[in-house]
Amino acid sequence: MASDLTEYREVGQTVASSILKSHMEMIYRALSPSSNANQIKSAFRVLTAMVTLGHLTAREVIARVDFAHDSIIEASQRKSFDDVPDVRSTFVMFITSFLMEEDAMLLRTIGENPAILWPVFFHLRTDTIGTVQLFLTALRDKLIMSTLLSKTLKLHIFNSRNLLQLMRLFSWIGPQKPKKPTGNDKTEEAPAPPDEELEEDKVAVAELLKDVLLALTTSHKFGIAFPDYGLGVDSITKNNIVFQMLQVTT
Repeated sequence: MASDLTEYREVGQTVASSILKSHMEMIYRALSPSSNANQIKSAFRVLTAMVTLGHLTAREVIARVDFAHDSIIEASQRKSFDDVPDVRSTFVMFITSFLMEEDAMLLRTIGENPAILWPVFFHLRTDTIGTVQLFLTALRDKLIMSTLLSKTLKLHIFNSRNLLQLMRLFSWIGPQKPKKPTGNDKTEEAPAPPDEELEEDKVAVAELLKDVLLALTTSHKFGIAFPDYGLGVDSITKNNIVFQMLQVTT
């Protein structure tokens, strides 16, 4: 939508503004659990297209959408092994589109509203590698390395709860195919042979995650690390979140 409206951007912004002001109930209805996957994905794609129209429309989207709405929360967890991209992936693309705008007001809103990023962090371990790479790359390049967001708000985003979910990506497993009911047959199936492609993807995810965490925890300028001239032995640590992260790894 947005790419088709390059020369009609103002018209697209007007249409988007009208939908956001007068028809959000229709959007929530399309996102409801009773809707099918195509309806929910279409709603997320419409919202994503609005964001990509520019930072002004993106600001209106982030202000009008209730990210704590039950329909959005449930849709953010809706996965399918066979439907590619599934509802969950389309939701992550929607959230990531805000980061791609590189707008100070958008980033501040994301930092102040934990309901926006938490659903993404929470299920990353079983997302597709494409979804994980998309989100982690945007997180590193558009948020962590951004000077538009204060270190305080970065600390709000990368709190211990969200960092724990990031750390779990070191044991990323990807989408899981639902197990078929076996009924009364208790015969155990033979273990599946090693999936070389999956193992390569695990390495790729771990390498990207390492880059994200290094940018986040070792840069005094961009990350959440503060200079600590007491070398961490003082009674009050200046890098409590980093310390908690290290505790998780031990």
